[in-house]
Amino acid sequence: MFFAKTCIVFLILGGLVALGGGLLKPLAMADIADKAADIARDISSLPPEKKELLRQSVGTVSRELSPVGDAWRNPPSK
Repeated sequence: MFFAKTCIVFLILGGLVALGGGLLKPLAMADIADKAADIARDISSLPPEKKELLRQSVGTVSRELSPVGDAWRNPPSK
């Protein structure tokens, strides 16, 4: 049982390391443009009710993160 649990932990850790290694590779502007095109294509294929739900969700996230953005642009002086 201990061996099985240890193997599972190593598999999870290996997956995280592999994922982290994939995230650390440099991104080219072409990669970003391709991903943006994929996202735009996905959004255009959404039904109207899903588009509205997406707009509402993005608006909520934007409002919640607005103070963080303001603090980032205008850090308090010491």
